[in-house]
Formats: sequence, C-alpha cells, structure tokens
Amino acid sequence: MAGHRAWKFAGYLFLLLVSSLFIVSCGSSEGSSTTTGQFIDDPVQGLDYTCSSGSSGVTNGNGEYVCDAGDDVTFSLGSIVIGTVAVQAAAITPYSFFASDTEAAINLARLLQALDSDGLPNNGVIVIDASLVALLPTDTNFSSPTFETDIENALGIELPSPEEAQARLNEAIILSGGSIPNGGNIPVADAGLDQSVVTASSVTLDGSGSSDADGDALSYDWSLVVRPPGSRAALSGASVVDPTFTADVDGAYVAQLIVQYVTVSSSAATVTIT
Repeated sequence: MAGHRAWKFAGYLFLLLVSSLFIVSCGSSEGSSTTTGQFIDDPVQGLDYTCSSGSSGVTNGNGEYVCDAGDDVTFSLGSIVIGTVAVQAAAITPYSFFASDTEAAINLARLLQALDSDGLPNNGVIVIDASLVALLPTDTNFSSPTFETDIENALGIELPSPEEAQARLNEAIILSGGSIPNGGNIPVADAGLDQSVVTASSVTLDGSGSSDADGDALSYDWSLVVRPPGSRAALSGASVVDPTFTADVDGAYVAQLIVQYVTVSSSAATVTIT
C-alpha cells in the first residue's frame, strides 16, 4: 500500500511539472509579438531586410516586412545597404533614412522608381528588378554629387528627374495616410521668360518665380552658360534674384539658374536672350 501511495504521489508530481512547463511555454508565446511595417515609394516589393533579432526576408507586394516588436530593421538592395531604422507600424520612406539630406532621400526614391521591373509608374507598386540590382556599384552613395551619372552609367538606364521622383514619392506617402516631413520638398528654379533685346542694351534676369513648397528662403546661383563668340558679358551679381548683364554682341545668350535651401538644390532652369 505504501508503495502504491508513493507511485501515486510521484505521478502527481510529474503531472504538476508538465503543467508548469506548459504554462510557462504558453506565457512566453503570448508575451512575444511582431510588427508588420511597410516600405513606401509606392509600396516596394523585393527589398531585402534584416531584423536585429536575427530574422530576415524580402518585402512583399504591399511593401510589407515583419520583425519582432522593438527591433531595428536594415533594408538593402542586394549588397547595397540603404540604412537602418526602428521597426514601426508607420510607413518607412526614403526620408526615414536621410532626415537631414533631402537630396539623398530623393536620389534613393529615383533609384527605386528606376528599378521598377514593369516600368508602370501609375500601378501603385514598385517591383524591384533583381537583374538591375546586380549591376549597382558596390560604392553606391546616395549623397554623392555624381550619383546620377554613376547609376545611369552602371545600369544603362535613365533615372527619373528629382522633381518627378519626389512628386511620386510624396503622393504615395499622402495616399498611405502619412505626411511629408518639413524640408522634404526640393526647391524649383524659374529663370523667367525668354527675352529679345537690342545689342549693347542691359538685360535684367528674373528668378522671382522660383519657389519652395516648404516656404523656405532660397539662395540664387546664376551663370551665363552660353555667350556669342566675342562676347565679354558678365553678370552683375550671381547670387541675387535679378542680376543684369550687357548683351555686348549680336547672338544668343543663355543664363542658367539654380536655387538652393541650405544643401538642397533645384534642377537647373535656363532662359534664352537674343
């Protein structure tokens, strides 16, 4: 009888131990959670990502990735690391990696849009072309002043203009319920209307139509990029909104204007004077 009671007691202990392990296991499972986030420049399918907890994957057709809550996540294009940010339910965009460098953010947007395998900018998704990713230079630098030339030469493609890429990116962010970060707009240069003048007369250029959607104050950088043979024309001031010069000989003059806010520069605008 004593032996029977001992075996019965041992059985109770075994069941108690198993139950405890089961409860601990369930508690552990319930305590862990994941976060599903999204990468947008339109939703981007085919981006490699690695979570700081060790898991990895590729963004799906909605631009989604999944990591443990509290992780950081690193995005890559093949061997090119884009950057690392905190895992979040809010959409991750090119601005997320370059908070103080709008030009670099837009360069990333331009590249992603150019890598779209279906070439359809209005279908609401970017599907990364792996064959083009394989051609990316290993030293790709989104902040480089030669970024456009480097990428176009390496991939044999033409990148969308900064203005086109930014408009598409910003529209996608707004459609996803997000907001454009302050300073997230590239200024637009306006060199004014073409002019016809009398030789030896003074010409006044007009950059007052230039704008910045963020309302930032702009600086001006004018230059005469074309002058007729024999002309010695020079601008009265390259950094003012309305410089002047004298059209000293017959022919065509082309003035170029680039406007800038801190380190964010516009594309060049030109005006022709004849």
